[in-house]
Amino acid sequence: MVEIVRLSEPLPVSMSNDWYDMATQDHFWIQWRFRSFQRLYGAYLKPGMKLLEIGCGNGVVRDQVEKAYDVTVDATDLNMFALEKAGKGRGRLLTYNVFDRHPDMVGAYDAVLLMDVIEHIDNDQAFLEACLDHLKPGGRVLINVPAFQWLYSRYDKEDGHVRRYNKNEISALFKRTGLSGASFSYWGFTALPVILARKGVLLFMKDRFVVAGFQPPGMMADVFLRFLMWIDLHLLRWCWRIGGSSLMATGISK
Repeated sequence: MVEIVRLSEPLPVSMSNDWYDMATQDHFWIQWRFRSFQRLYGAYLKPGMKLLEIGCGNGVVRDQVEKAYDVTVDATDLNMFALEKAGKGRGRLLTYNVFDRHPDMVGAYDAVLLMDVIEHIDNDQAFLEACLDHLKPGGRVLINVPAFQWLYSRYDKEDGHVRRYNKNEISALFKRTGLSGASFSYWGFTALPVILARKGVLLFMKDRFVVAGFQPPGMMADVFLRFLMWIDLHLLRWCWRIGGSSLMATGISK
């Protein structure tokens, strides 16, 4: 079993545990998100960097980043159920509350990863400010969030999402927290009709919204979704300026 360093006490989190059983390296959306990240902001990750992933869950993003780039990622979460599913990485695996601002953690990292995390937080400004305290001066935060509140559905509610974001809302959040050099991009343009259809279908279901909303119902559905991913990444990237099912952003700390 991988060692989990306990810097803070584990706490209940606003996230469905079902998600961690499905969010593997093989899942089409996990691959889609990471390939979008590589195209948008992967160039910011340089060999030898030390990263902090906050809200790492089962470590799937950490594994992708460490495999693709010569970096070390310390991965943190407060959900022991999720952390116990994580494998061994180059960096440490920790239970850590960023509001504790542990002296060994503050100002220690070149970049902070928040991959689908802040949408779970009621006070996103206070949370982001605490996360930024862990960056070195001039360090970079890299964020992914679900896009557009009009796509909010029973899936979002059961998965613990407080909100979905648009560019203006993330831009305003970055300004309030003092980030500079901000860059924003939607991705997953071809997923928009799928997410909208999911919203409608889930209205007729009684439970298991996360499983139904995240796991393809069969092999043909998975093939179709991977085809949409290919179109999005290779043919319709120009549409990311218009919209997408998710939004990525980056900014530089003071």
